[in-house]
Amino acid sequence: MFKNKVGLDFGCGCGRNVINIVDRFKRMDGVDISQELVQQCIKNLNQYGYDDNKTSFYVCNGISLDICKPESYDFIMSTIVLQHICVYEIRYNYLAEFYRILKPGGMISIQMGFGDGHPNTRDYYENFYDADTTNGSCDVKVDNPEQIIKDLSDIGFTYIEYLIRSSYSDLHNNWIYVKAYKY
Repeated sequence: MFKNKVGLDFGCGCGRNVINIVDRFKRMDGVDISQELVQQCIKNLNQYGYDDNKTSFYVCNGISLDICKPESYDFIMSTIVLQHICVYEIRYNYLAEFYRILKPGGMISIQMGFGDGHPNTRDYYENFYDADTTNGSCDVKVDNPEQIIKDLSDIGFTYIEYLIRSSYSDLHNNWIYVKAYKY
């Protein structure tokens, strides 16, 4: 399905997701806010024998993906990342950036914490700029699937589907997985 496609892992961290799916793509890139994690990601992929023809990695500025050209990706994924952005305006901007850099016919697959359970969550629409730290210390949660569906629809995404499942090794009781397309 993706063998001739180009994908992007938003919040690639040390590269676990890229390593797991790179062989399914023509090229699988990664972007993260941490220069150190991007360097570790490159090191980890080099250990598996992947070169620059199969992957590219970028450091983003924490508010946009201006390092990426418009309509350059067929697939964008983000797992255990967006739930750590407790500023709605920034999170919404990233969703809009996904749309901008996604090719027509492309798909996003994202995950966020869903419902109650995590003790340090903020409301989905809150702009909590005063967070001292994130990554579990100050997360955001989706209380109703319509919250994220509305955002994606307003941006221009179509054919939006979601699935709610129990979380895996996380303080959120549940996760919501959302898939949407750009047409």
